[in-house]
Amino acid sequence: MTYRQVDIKDLYDLVEIACTTFIDTFSEQNDPTEFYSYVERAFAPEQILSELNTEGSVFYFAEMDSTPIGYFKINNNKSAADTDRPRFYADFSPFQSEKMTELERIYVKKAFQGKGAAQNMMSFIEKCARQSGSRYLWLGVWSENKKAIRFYEKCGFSIFGEHIFQIGDDAQLDYLMWKKL
Repeated sequence: MTYRQVDIKDLYDLVEIACTTFIDTFSEQNDPTEFYSYVERAFAPEQILSELNTEGSVFYFAEMDSTPIGYFKINNNKSAADTDRPRFYADFSPFQSEKMTELERIYVKKAFQGKGAAQNMMSFIEKCARQSGSRYLWLGVWSENKKAIRFYEKCGFSIFGEHIFQIGDDAQLDYLMWKKL
């Protein structure tokens, strides 16, 4: 598996894999009207282009034979305190000045799940975060996504808080998880 940073020329390939993997992962657990309305907004080419152009945000494709099998997005220098309405389970103030990287998205196409791709991606993500000078890697994960929570725990992450992730009118609870690098 190889990694390639995504740039503007990859926009439509990124939109395709982002939509496909998100729909495959979450469509069955959500109200179709709210869900597909969210997908249309969140993964519209204009929205993804805006994210590609955001300073500190970086997308990578995980590739096999030059074909994307997954992707991830990291936000360098973004603290969990910067997320929408966080609630920490302990005093977070001692960590406010720590350099952190957010793993905002990590997805693998269904055909490649369970074959070590996500574990390989996580190792690369941790390397990227360390190279940026971060001491912590953190993420938000839907509280109902038990498979992902188990994976993150296996990778050494632990739950330290929560926040709300909004899909239409559905306010979903996301756990905040982190790992010291």
